[in-house]
Amino acid sequence: MVRVSATTPGANPSADLVSHSVNGLTDAAIDARKINKSLIKKARQAQNNWAENHRRITNALNSMRFNQNGKKLSEIKNRH
Repeated sequence: MVRVSATTPGANPSADLVSHSVNGLTDAAIDARKINKSLIKKARQAQNNWAENHRRITNALNSMRFNQNGKKLSEIKNRH
């Protein structure tokens, strides 16, 4: 009796299908991890960008303090 390894292509169609499916799922899992890492990286960058923009806006508002006419309050005080 000759034993045929399940790894021999075509020897056992069911085993080939299972092997192919497992390999496909493994590849899909690897791809999903890569996509997830990429999304996490992009999310961190967006968060850093938001924090930097928030800091800039806050600094600008703190240094400029406008009245309703668009003049700096410091300019108005200096004129009187």
